[in-house]
Amino acid sequence: MAVVLRDVMDLEYDEIAEILGIPGGTVRSRIARGRARLAELLGNQTTTDERHNQGRDA
Repeated sequence: MAVVLRDVMDLEYDEIAEILGIPGGTVRSRIARGRARLAELLGNQTTTDERHNQGRDA
């Protein structure tokens, strides 16, 4: 949720903290963990796409 509020809704960290009712440091931690998880998932997606396309002519 914090990642969406920051990266999609373009809210400031203090606004997100107020909305979620958590400290600003917690917002930053959640965003960092969320972005890392997204990168991991998207990296896996790329790997899956590459495997899916193996053997196909370009």
